[in-house]
Amino acid sequence: MPKNPNGTIITMDGRGQSPFDPQHNYTSITIDGELYTGTMNNFRGNEPVIFRNLGTKVSLRTEGSHGWLNADAVFVGSFNPQGSSPDSKVYFFFDETTREYDFFEKMTVARVARVCKNDVGGEKVLQKRWTTFLKAQLTCSLQNHFPFNILHHVALQNQPDPNNSIFFGVFRTQWQLGGRRSSAVCLYKLNDIEKVFNGAFKEQNKESSKWNRYMGVVSDPRPGSCSGGKFSDTDLNFMKEHFLMDEVVSP
Repeated sequence: MPKNPNGTIITMDGRGQSPFDPQHNYTSITIDGELYTGTMNNFRGNEPVIFRNLGTKVSLRTEGSHGWLNADAVFVGSFNPQGSSPDSKVYFFFDETTREYDFFEKMTVARVARVCKNDVGGEKVLQKRWTTFLKAQLTCSLQNHFPFNILHHVALQNQPDPNNSIFFGVFRTQWQLGGRRSSAVCLYKLNDIEKVFNGAFKEQNKESSKWNRYMGVVSDPRPGSCSGGKFSDTDLNFMKEHFLMDEVVSP
């Protein structure tokens, strides 16, 4: 084990770098000396976070008070497609219970989230928080069949042009049909994921708590922008509320 010159063992806080419980799903990727993780931030397993730490950049995490990640999020994978530029993005795949649909029972959906490597966080609003966090739903289904809504595994096939990179997702359904569960593999092109992240947002109605397509004026720069600069408090407040994409990512 590593030790200081005086012989004492070097220790560090593992919060945000590994889960409290080995049964909690966890994902991590190291990029340019920075550790990006998707993990649980408490021993109860109800505070999922996406962190960046260990390197020279400012440590950032997801905002916990606005539902960026639901309490039961299960992380599956994290990726940084090859051939990307300094303002490239990191993608996280996970499951969570959806809040944007009215359904007779709790419904799990698969998600892909995105953050920018050059994110520096806010100064007052979103201080030490991601200012580029976005998430979208992944769909995987067959006609006349329950949707495959639970994501088990993700693999990335890089291409010479990173926009053509392909993610392979292994899914199963949360519903049984005839006492049996089925599974499927769906493919997603990075370019199609980016089209959704460049599209319209959802917004939660504070009175009804329902999520609807946002029809108003979008901040400039828009949420998820990898400009790498500082944003006004007005823009940051808009970004904090508009992190969920309206359209879904289809295979």
